[in-house]
Amino acid sequence: MRKGGREELKAKDKHLKPEDMISLSRQYYQGGFLIHGMFIFGYPFEKDVLIRIPAQERVRHFRRFIKQAKIDTVQVLLPVPIPGTKLTQRLKEENRLFPRESIGWEYYDENFPLFVPDDPMTPEEMQNSIKVIMGRFYRFRHMFQVGLNILSFPVVFLYLHDFFFSVDIPQGSWVEGHMGNVG
Repeated sequence: MRKGGREELKAKDKHLKPEDMISLSRQYYQGGFLIHGMFIFGYPFEKDVLIRIPAQERVRHFRRFIKQAKIDTVQVLLPVPIPGTKLTQRLKEENRLFPRESIGWEYYDENFPLFVPDDPMTPEEMQNSIKVIMGRFYRFRHMFQVGLNILSFPVVFLYLHDFFFSVDIPQGSWVEGHMGNVG
């Protein structure tokens, strides 16, 4: 996610770097885990952050990150300014919040823009971008791979179950008293 991704993580108070997230994701992938990525697209930068990224470029950053991290399923949502949060207060001070009187609570589901996004992005571009990211991710070719992963999961699970529960446990160990409750 390069520079923009770093700044977005920083804006969300995340103490991770994109390359660390990719590394962890690959480790889980190599361990046989399926990875579901949940992302917030269009999180607003602080006023003093001078990075302005067009929607198309943010979409490219997200797609590149998803591919590098080998994510199996993905969900991309929009930020929601929940009343009482720092984000809501900041957006209110910047006069960027859409009035709650004109937008019902049913739109607070992370699928609709609820504030004016950072320049040069428009609310329409912000909403369309999450459709573009997920639409390209869930194309037919990828859906075949997702289906294969889902169908192979029980096989991996049963293999691991047999592996872990065929281990001999020494007499008198702390685990012995709990083994009757497992499996």
